[in-house]
Amino acid sequence: MKLLYNIMKETSHADQSRRGRALAKLLFDEYSIDGDIEIYENGKPYIKGRSDVDFNITHSAEFVGCVLSVGEGRVGIDAERIEGAVPKERQGAFIKRFFSPAEQKAIQEGKYSFSELWTRKEAYLKMLGIGISAKLADIDTLSLPVRFYMFCLEGYTVSVCTERDAEIIIEKRLLR
Repeated sequence: MKLLYNIMKETSHADQSRRGRALAKLLFDEYSIDGDIEIYENGKPYIKGRSDVDFNITHSAEFVGCVLSVGEGRVGIDAERIEGAVPKERQGAFIKRFFSPAEQKAIQEGKYSFSELWTRKEAYLKMLGIGISAKLADIDTLSLPVRFYMFCLEGYTVSVCTERDAEIIIEKRLLR
């Protein structure tokens, strides 16, 4: 599995999406994967006719990333600033509303930060292709039968969710 990422300054949502697709295209070229990016009804991208290929794209503030799985099952990725997209004074309400009791306890005990568990949850939902329409508090990322990989990349918490153990190669790529 390979994760490419880029840090951009002052970009729009449309530019972030374009750069995410550009990272995906770089990965496809590197692995000689032909095909156009299509989008399922639920918003998850895929390559038509390539059931052996799964990928996912994330962007948050200045960070954009793409993870590619070839023959290693489904994959999802999410990134948030380590400081978090939710101000600390509002995190308590978010934690009670969106995190399972076990996740809430893990945050209180300092085992995980808000951004670590939030990105795990989103990466899992993106791997499944269901988005955040699910009742988030019912999903306990600490007891799921999947594998999470968490990285700190240039001030961002990045979580990758996979169906099984994987080696993830991380590489920063410059985009224009």
